[in-house]
Amino acid sequence: PADVAEDVGVGELDVAGRALDSLRLAVRLLRCGVAHCTFRAVKNTRTRGKQMNSTTKIALGALATTALAWFLNGPMHFGDKCGVSAPAVAAPATTEAAVSSAPATAEAVADCQGKVNAVITGKNINFTSGGATIAPESMVLIDALATELKACAGTSVEVAGHTDASGGDVPNQKLSEARANAVTQALVDKGVPTDRITPKGYGETTPLDPAGTPDAYAKNRRIEFKVAASAAPAAAVGQ
Repeated sequence: PADVAEDVGVGELDVAGRALDSLRLAVRLLRCGVAHCTFRAVKNTRTRGKQMNSTTKIALGALATTALAWFLNGPMHFGDKCGVSAPAVAAPATTEAAVSSAPATAEAVADCQGKVNAVITGKNINFTSGGATIAPESMVLIDALATELKACAGTSVEVAGHTDASGGDVPNQKLSEARANAVTQALVDKGVPTDRITPKGYGETTPLDPAGTPDAYAKNRRIEFKVAASAAPAAAVGQ
């Protein structure tokens, strides 16, 4: 342009032309990445324009900046084609651990307890006679309980072991604890978090039927589950 020629002088137009060639090259390379293109354009300009005086460099720098801004943000949207944009700020991910650590509402606790009761009511987790090994046929029940408990985020559960009154108090207490521990471990093995499940043995202290009959004994030998909204579960209730 005439005004640029007047500022820089006729003798420097050839240098200016070479600088503009560099700018055209930079524009053609914009599709490959703005960062690389800008670097190369600046480098080219510096290499070819070593003999320019300060006025020429200022004028060409302004021209290059204006042209580059137009190509990036003008009607052709070359900036969009280069794929240059500020990195999106991702929302903090809500981890499963964070969700699980929030106490469940009373409604959620009641819903979970209802689902657990639906699985266990009228059924028993059986063990070897006088021992704490879970009978193989009871593993289906363990699977169903684990499925429900894993879905109850923000809750904890007490696994309560109970025995009948046959035998001594101390052996029955130890047996109830061992059975509660066995069921707890089985549920943990199925994926229930260890920090959401607590075993406790009650021995023969809380019978459902105080009669000393075989039927009463069968009722009193049981495992119970009590769902709560924190890591400190309340005492378990009957199946």
